[in-house]
Amino acid sequence: MPKTKCHKCGKKIPVVMRGIPCLCGDEFCAVHRLPETHNCGFDHRYEHLKNAATLINDMKCVGEKIKKI
Repeated sequence: MPKTKCHKCGKKIPVVMRGIPCLCGDEFCAVHRLPETHNCGFDHRYEHLKNAATLINDMKCVGEKIKKI
Protein backbone atom coordinates (compact mmCIF):
# COMPACT_ATOMS: atom_id res chain seq x y z
CA MET A 1 0.00 0.00 0.00
CA PRO A 2 1.50 3.35 -0.98
CA LYS A 3 2.03 5.96 1.71
CA THR A 4 -0.41 8.75 1.06
CA LYS A 5 0.31 12.32 2.03
CA CYS A 6 -1.94 15.31 2.52
CA HIS A 7 -2.39 17.17 -0.75
CA LYS A 8 -2.29 20.54 1.09
CA CYS A 9 0.57 20.25 3.64
CA GLY A 10 2.36 17.02 2.64
CA LYS A 11 1.91 15.42 6.07
CA LYS A 12 1.55 11.63 6.17
CA ILE A 13 -2.09 10.50 6.47
CA PRO A 14 -2.73 7.88 9.19
CA VAL A 15 -4.03 4.45 8.16
CA VAL A 16 -7.39 5.16 9.81
CA MET A 17 -8.07 8.13 7.51
CA ARG A 18 -6.82 6.60 4.26
CA GLY A 19 -9.29 5.71 1.56
CA ILE A 20 -11.67 8.57 2.42
CA PRO A 21 -10.98 11.19 -0.24
CA CYS A 22 -12.75 14.50 -0.58
CA LEU A 23 -15.26 14.84 -3.41
CA CYS A 24 -12.65 16.91 -5.28
CA GLY A 25 -10.59 13.69 -5.54
CA ASP A 26 -7.67 14.43 -3.22
CA GLU A 27 -6.91 12.99 0.24
CA PHE A 28 -6.14 15.26 3.18
CA CYS A 29 -4.96 15.03 6.78
CA ALA A 30 -7.29 15.62 9.74
CA VAL A 31 -6.51 19.34 9.78
CA HIS A 32 -7.29 19.90 6.08
CA ARG A 33 -10.11 17.36 5.57
CA LEU A 34 -12.89 19.99 5.59
CA PRO A 35 -13.59 21.74 2.26
CA GLU A 36 -13.10 25.20 3.80
CA THR A 37 -9.57 24.39 4.98
CA HIS A 38 -8.18 23.13 1.67
CA ASN A 39 -9.95 25.51 -0.75
CA CYS A 40 -11.97 22.73 -2.33
CA GLY A 41 -12.89 23.23 -5.97
CA PHE A 42 -15.97 20.99 -5.69
CA ASP A 43 -19.29 22.77 -5.11
CA HIS A 44 -20.60 20.93 -2.05
CA ARG A 45 -23.53 23.33 -1.54
CA TYR A 46 -24.92 22.81 -5.04
CA GLU A 47 -24.67 19.00 -4.70
CA HIS A 48 -26.45 19.11 -1.33
CA LEU A 49 -29.27 21.31 -2.67
CA LYS A 50 -29.66 19.13 -5.78
CA ASN A 51 -29.93 15.96 -3.68
CA ALA A 52 -32.34 17.62 -1.24
CA ALA A 53 -34.58 18.79 -4.10
CA THR A 54 -34.84 15.28 -5.54
CA LEU A 55 -35.64 13.82 -2.10
CA ILE A 56 -38.38 16.41 -1.53
CA ASN A 57 -39.90 15.74 -4.96
CA ASP A 58 -39.94 12.00 -4.27
CA MET A 59 -41.80 12.52 -0.99
CA LYS A 60 -44.62 14.67 -2.41
CA CYS A 61 -48.06 13.18 -2.08
CA VAL A 62 -50.25 14.25 -4.97
CA GLY A 63 -53.79 12.98 -5.13
CA GLU A 64 -55.61 12.12 -8.32
CA LYS A 65 -58.32 14.45 -9.58
CA ILE A 66 -61.88 13.46 -8.77
CA LYS A 67 -63.88 12.51 -11.83
CA LYS A 68 -67.30 14.13 -12.03
CA ILE A 69 -70.23 11.84 -12.68
